[in-house]
Amino acid sequence: MMLGKMLVLSQIPADVREGAKILARLAQVVDLRFTTYRLEALQVLQSHADKREVVGACCIGCGATHRLKRCAKCDNARFCGMACMQQMWPTHKRCCKKWAAQRDDAPE
Repeated sequence: MMLGKMLVLSQIPADVREGAKILARLAQVVDLRFTTYRLEALQVLQSHADKREVVGACCIGCGATHRLKRCAKCDNARFCGMACMQQMWPTHKRCCKKWAAQRDDAPE
């Protein structure tokens, strides 16, 4: 079963964006039998909040993949709403300034 194999991993696999999408799907599981898997998936996602491919694939706060809004400053991170953005700001702000500076310095 794919669920069990993904959760054995303590990190996102080589294809970072695809791995983040899989973990995001796991983070959305509401079946109580998989609560520990869901929490583990969220922890792995949040521990990789400094990777552009991860923050661009899903809401780093809850794993949502639909109706995401981009961070206005860095234009990389995506959040499902204000609650997740506020929850993840202490983690995201470290990367946000760096990514925003890189975006501003990029030639057009």
